[in-house]
Amino acid sequence: DVHMAQFLRKDCVRARTVREALDSSHRRTESASPPPIRPLVEVTASGMTHSWGTSFSSQPRLHRWPRKPYAYFVSRAFMTLCHCVNPWREVMVRTVEDAEREETERRRDGRRRGYDNGYGDDDGATASTGKMGLQYELGLNFAEFEFEFWDGRHDAGDDGAGDDGDEESGGAVTVRIFGKDGAQSPKLQSRWTFDQLSGDAPLPGMTAKFPEDFASMLSQKTYRERNDDEEWICIPHRGNASVVREYVANVIMFLVFCFLFFLPYLLMGVLFVRVRRRYGNKRSSC
Repeated sequence: DVHMAQFLRKDCVRARTVREALDSSHRRTESASPPPIRPLVEVTASGMTHSWGTSFSSQPRLHRWPRKPYAYFVSRAFMTLCHCVNPWREVMVRTVEDAEREETERRRDGRRRGYDNGYGDDDGATASTGKMGLQYELGLNFAEFEFEFWDGRHDAGDDGAGDDGDEESGGAVTVRIFGKDGAQSPKLQSRWTFDQLSGDAPLPGMTAKFPEDFASMLSQKTYRERNDDEEWICIPHRGNASVVREYVANVIMFLVFCFLFFLPYLLMGVLFVRVRRRYGNKRSSC
């Protein structure tokens, strides 16, 4: 119940793989070639009654006048700043290249379906819908999951790859985040094949360093005590943030929270002082 929509991702490898990479690298400075990665993708969608884009609180008094305008402003402004300032490396970033790749894969898979709700073209919803950049939506929202299942012959698509077709089983899932009006274009959209989610095919977007970023997680006390080679080591797919960066971000957001929380009281105090001074000056002049 996070009151917003997000696409998040961590990348996971076995502890044994990280230890082997560290041993084979002989402490060299260059990063080793990453092994097959098992991505862990999370989709949140919440909610249709209240959200960070309105007010994160469900209390009715914050959704009515006179508190409503300021409550809505503070809620959206604070969480927008959180995404800009905090090093939340799990939040996925979508680029134009990602949208083009998804569309190419969709055409190649030959599984595009028609929609009549107004957000797609004649062939169905395109992968170019949904915003680019950090994948989050603060407004009222709900999610749609479209599953595709392949069984048997998988023919080639528009890119001409595999003209003879090949025998393939699997599928894909397309996730769309809609706002209040489901007939409009999705706020967020992404598509992953089952092979990508299972680690059997690469999922682009990982910028974390291997094995350095994974080794920093492996060195934590919890993993040292278990010492299990089969343990999954998962880190944000965009790499670990430094302690200094996290500390600075927390301090900034604490100051922002205090400013937004006390701002109405400061304004009322300033207004009271000005009115009192003006009224006092008029009485003294008389």
